[in-house]
Amino acid sequence: MASRSGRDRQRSQWAALPRPLALPQLLALRRLLLALLLLGAPAFAFAQTISQITFAPASIPSGGASQLTIVLGNAGPVGSAATLTQTLTDTLPAGLTVANPAGIGGTCPAGDVGAVPRSGSITYATGSPLPSGGCTITVNVTGTSATRSTYYTDSIPAGALVTTIGSNPAPASGTLTVLAAVVVPNIVGLSQTAAATALQSAGLALGAVTKAPGPATVPYNAVFTQTPAAGTSVAGGVAVAVSISTGAGRATNPNQPLTSVSGFVQPYQQSEAAAIERVCAALQSADPSTLSVAQRNLLGNCLAILGTYGGGVNAAGLKHTLDALSGQQTTAQQRTGVQFSGAQFTNIGTRLAQLRQGVSGASFAGLDPGLPAGNGVAQLLSALAHDFGPGGAPAGGQPAAGAGAADTDLGSIGGGGGDPGSSIGASTRWGVFINGSLRRGSQDTTTYETPFDFKSNTITAGVDYRFSDRFVFGLALNHSSGSTDFTDGTGRLDSRNTSASLYGTFYNKEFYLDFIGTYGHISYDATRSTSFSINPNTVGAPSNCSGSDCSVNTTGSTGAQQLAFSGNLGYSFIAGAFVWGPDVAVDYTHIKVNAFSESDPSQSGLALSYGEDVGESLIAKAGGHFSYALKTSFGVILPEARIHYIHEFEDKQRSLGVHFTNDPDSGTPIGPVSNFLVFTDPPNKNYFDWAAGVTAQFAYGISAFADYNAIQSPVQRVHDIAFGIRIELQTK
Repeated sequence: MASRSGRDRQRSQWAALPRPLALPQLLALRRLLLALLLLGAPAFAFAQTISQITFAPASIPSGGASQLTIVLGNAGPVGSAATLTQTLTDTLPAGLTVANPAGIGGTCPAGDVGAVPRSGSITYATGSPLPSGGCTITVNVTGTSATRSTYYTDSIPAGALVTTIGSNPAPASGTLTVLAAVVVPNIVGLSQTAAATALQSAGLALGAVTKAPGPATVPYNAVFTQTPAAGTSVAGGVAVAVSISTGAGRATNPNQPLTSVSGFVQPYQQSEAAAIERVCAALQSADPSTLSVAQRNLLGNCLAILGTYGGGVNAAGLKHTLDALSGQQTTAQQRTGVQFSGAQFTNIGTRLAQLRQGVSGASFAGLDPGLPAGNGVAQLLSALAHDFGPGGAPAGGQPAAGAGAADTDLGSIGGGGGDPGSSIGASTRWGVFINGSLRRGSQDTTTYETPFDFKSNTITAGVDYRFSDRFVFGLALNHSSGSTDFTDGTGRLDSRNTSASLYGTFYNKEFYLDFIGTYGHISYDATRSTSFSINPNTVGAPSNCSGSDCSVNTTGSTGAQQLAFSGNLGYSFIAGAFVWGPDVAVDYTHIKVNAFSESDPSQSGLALSYGEDVGESLIAKAGGHFSYALKTSFGVILPEARIHYIHEFEDKQRSLGVHFTNDPDSGTPIGPVSNFLVFTDPPNKNYFDWAAGVTAQFAYGISAFADYNAIQSPVQRVHDIAFGIRIELQTK
């Protein structure tokens, strides 16, 4: 019973559900809904839209015009048009008005659009059609701005568009930017960076950049034309197009404004000019935040140089600038080393001349004139022995015993009755000496090197041993100090030299052979103070520049190893008071200057790093010496002269590798990009030196000297003036 009653209840529930509509009923319902839509029943209306409000252009100068476009949408079925049942009004924001002319247009009927010039609203009248798919209204509007930028937002609220098929459910808006009018500044002559900064400050922007040859009056990498022109009134934010000069029409590669100009850069400066171009590019491509102060100044300097001289402007100015930056003053280090070697050869050579004449024991020399061995000292001594006895006693006194063989052979010089056994100094096998010399000289300006005056003072002390009457060997220590002043005001080089020398002489009457070998160390302290000029209108000046004047002030210290050898062979002919003869010599000097980097206290970025500098000189000398002894009541006067023809065998021009210390790639595996070469003058292969002087020997072993020496070559003049006094003390 319970089961059946449950089934009866389920049947009664299913019977209460509505039955599905039959097909004829569904078709009738569809026709009813369509009819309601066509009658515009609000309950079934299709939504209308104002899909877009735009301005073209979106940004105008104050007082300019922009076209306002209102897009009206109709979302009804295709072919279903609608009609506005009330006027659509777009009230423009304050300050924005209809332009004159209004320029009414669009796809909506223009006659139904209301837009009175200088008014603040736009209308679309009641009864105006809204075709299927919608239509557009366009009107010109204008606005003003008292500040740099004013933003006008035009909005139409929801429900403002009312038609027979509905209204817009959502608002629409668009924004117009009105920029205050600005005057375009004059940026001709500025670098691209400086021009962009000037435009930004005026409320404008840098536009298209074109690189092309410019006039000679405009620096390389500077603006030479601009559009709009300077003085033009434009809206803020307008882009100004510029043309950047690649030089005065001569640079064939804009990335190489110096080296790509044919014949512009001096051949010996090509590598330096290319180094400046490369380091500029490397620094410009680097992240500015990673650059040090010195690197930023290096970038400023190289940009200023390229901006001033790029494209072939002012070749003489570029040459001076590259010379100022090159560090060519460092080439004087080698010449200083050679001067030190020459002074040591002179001091020891003087001692060897004494030894050949039998002088031994202690000898304390004052300022040595640098006379070559075989200059007639023997003649002078014999003449003195003829007129004065030992120790300055008058002739006729008892001579000292133990004269050397050389004195016996040369005793008749000048005519005299000196006893063959007499001698100026008594001989012992051991001897010591101290000699000093002064050297002064100068070098003129040359293509590759800086002019300078130099001076050096050298003192040499030694001890020697006479192995036989014909052979002496000894050891000497030398100390020299020198200074080189660059006469163009570009700096100074101070140097000190300490060395040890082995020396010896072999002689047989009028014939002699001397040899000297030296090894030493030289210390250098250099100061470089140079200046150059730039166009002050180029990129922002680095800290080492004031207006058009730029300066470089750096210091550096390094050392060098010195190896030198000298061999001298001579012969003297004696004819009474006159002595003359030929002599030949070979001098070899090897100097290796260590690599070093300059210090740059001002952080100009122009400090240099120099590579190792190795120089060699191998010269042969051939010439003669002449002297004549004049006997007086107070002593013996010996005028003398000498001349040599010199041939340099190491005739190769040297080059020294240099780079900017603050090169961004210095210390990286690829190495610095600013490597360049500094050249020395080509050695003079053949030239002459000559000298004239006078030596006086007085009583009591006192002698005085005065000597002038000159080297004459096509590109170099060196002068030596020496004078002094010597006092000899003899010991047994």
